[in-house]
Amino acid sequence: MSIETGRTLGLISTIMFVILPIVGAVLFVSLFSIILSAIGVGLSQGNLPSNFPSLAALGLAGLGIGFIIVGILSLIFGILFAVSMYLLSNYYNEPAIFRNILYAIIILIVGVVVAVVFQFLLIIPMSTTVAQSPGTPSLNSLPIIGFIAILIASVILAIISAVLVMRAFNKLAEKSEVDSFKTAGLLYLIGVLTSFFFIGGIIVWIGFIFAVIGFHRLKPIKPISYETPIAQTMLPTKRCSYCSTENVVEATYCRFCGKPLQ
Repeated sequence: MSIETGRTLGLISTIMFVILPIVGAVLFVSLFSIILSAIGVGLSQGNLPSNFPSLAALGLAGLGIGFIIVGILSLIFGILFAVSMYLLSNYYNEPAIFRNILYAIIILIVGVVVAVVFQFLLIIPMSTTVAQSPGTPSLNSLPIIGFIAILIASVILAIISAVLVMRAFNKLAEKSEVDSFKTAGLLYLIGVLTSFFFIGGIIVWIGFIFAVIGFHRLKPIKPISYETPIAQTMLPTKRCSYCSTENVVEATYCRFCGKPLQ
């Protein structure tokens, strides 16, 4: 199986993982700056424009649509990345490369589904309680423990998934002899561990840059040459009359006993 397909898919997917966060950040900053600019103009004139609510709603809708598009593209390129790791796993005859990635994806999907389901199960009773008892709900009436449990479970699943991704990159680095993959896996894990801080996303993003470098440096395995040098016994030889050791024709003395050759 050729390495080029897996290398190309991996290169494309990781490049997009580097580009998409930049696109999302630019989209967010652009729309947010437009809203703030409208607010600033309105405040300088003493009142907000009459159509400001509709403009703000339109901006938020555009922001939401933009993030949905970015999310869909991330899913598509995530699938391409998984296919790339599958092809490389077959090429290097190392099932652990794709197996770790597959388990990581499954754990992430399970974590997202469980988090969404539990949030709905917690929000619905809370909203019902608020509707029946108008006013500010007491702190004890909020399902804080449930949200904390969901948060802890999500963090644990994310860390397990990151460890599996790191193991997949380490196996790929071991088989391909490209150390950039080890750096990518380590940075991905560190980024997930620090995901509560803004720096976590940046570390993951830098990790994908190293993954891009790794896929760019992938080279086909050098074929093993099975050609053997011509055996010395096939060359003309001269036998020693004292110890019967074979010597090259040009030899004057025996290489074993040192006696002169006739």
